[in-house]
Amino acid sequence: MASADMAGERRPSIFKALAARFLAERERWALWFPVLMGLGIGIYFWLPREPPFWIGASALGCAALALGIAASLNRPYTRQPFGVFRM
Repeated sequence: MASADMAGERRPSIFKALAARFLAERERWALWFPVLMGLGIGIYFWLPREPPFWIGASALGCAALALGIAASLNRPYTRQPFGVFRM
């Protein structure tokens, strides 16, 4: 059983590997903005009726909260959240 535990410790977790790849592509994050914007517009027009106002307000509040938390972590990639759009 000890050898199985040691093998699990040597290999990085999938989340760490994905995070490393995600951060390695940081200079290309801005290129995903039009794709995500188009996806959001497509989802909006796919809806059968107009969504209530509180959904948009709560999504905006959650995004602002996440941005504030990320900025307070004091990590190099969160110090300037919109710095990725400067080219």
